[in-house]
Amino acid sequence: MSYKSIRNKIRTFSVDSLTDMILKELREGKKNTGFWHLLLLLKWNLEYQDYRKPSQKIATRQDTYKLLSQIQDLEKQHPTLDLKKNDGIVQTLTILANQQLPYQDISL
Repeated sequence: MSYKSIRNKIRTFSVDSLTDMILKELREGKKNTGFWHLLLLLKWNLEYQDYRKPSQKIATRQDTYKLLSQIQDLEKQHPTLDLKKNDGIVQTLTILANQQLPYQDISL
């Protein structure tokens, strides 16, 4: 699975229909997908849509789940998630710390 194939699949749907499906999923708050995947899909949908094509397909819930599954597969391919390699755990924790620590409340 590659980023480009996900992007191209997103472009086959109308921006409105896919946005509606993503927002419905976020409102329902189901636990089977991480909300960050939904937010990433929403970002890519708004960023990479071809607005010049008005006759695109209407996205269904099944289409949304398929795109989310592809995003999860893409995420699993990232080398930092392979903890068996060299400094896998150190590198992974460093990435997480750099993303999260600036937002932590340190006043006690």
